Amino acid sequence: MRDWLIIDHSKYDCFGQQVLYFEERVVRFIRIQCNNYYRCVIDANIEALYSTDSFEIDSDTSLLVPKDNLIPTTISNAVDGWVNGEIIDGHIIHGFDECIIYQFPQPYIIGSLKLQLNEKCSYSIKISTDKNTWERVFAEKNVSGWRIATFEKRPVMFINIKGVKKPFVDFKLSKLECPAN
Repeated sequence: MRDWLIIDHSKYDCFGQQVLYFEERVVRFIRIQCNNYYRCVIDANIEALYSTDSFEIDSDTSLLVPKDNLIPTTISNAVDGWVNGEIIDGHIIHGFDECIIYQFPQPYIIGSLKLQLNEKCSYSIKISTDKNTWERVFAEKNVSGWRIATFEKRPVMFINIKGVKKPFVDFKLSKLECPAN
């Protein structure tokens, strides 16, 4: 009889490299099972490593609670994750009645964001696990500079930032960090 440790991401639209943590244990087999809803491609380069890095796992969801910024520090067209928004000169921009969406490669438990706004504006932040059901978790009016948004920790795959700026039409996001440190 095998004692399987289950890390279940089957209800999330994951992509790219996955980093899965679990408590120290002897491992003989690794079984990866994909659901039918999403296409599953597994690179033959699978590694199981022992890590001395400290990590926190949410006991209810078995998802990682990150301590360090997960979002690339440079906004560029070469970086995976930016689902919606136009990248111009190292900023991500959205026009009137649009939004900026960032997708994590795997689900995390998130409770804060840090964003940099170079111009005074109002904005709101929504999060989702499936890109269909959004929950508004934070909003501010007439602010600029580095902003920290905190909210109750929850599973997150997608971040939606919608800005309103007058008199210009475009909303410009200069930096985004998650979680806020």
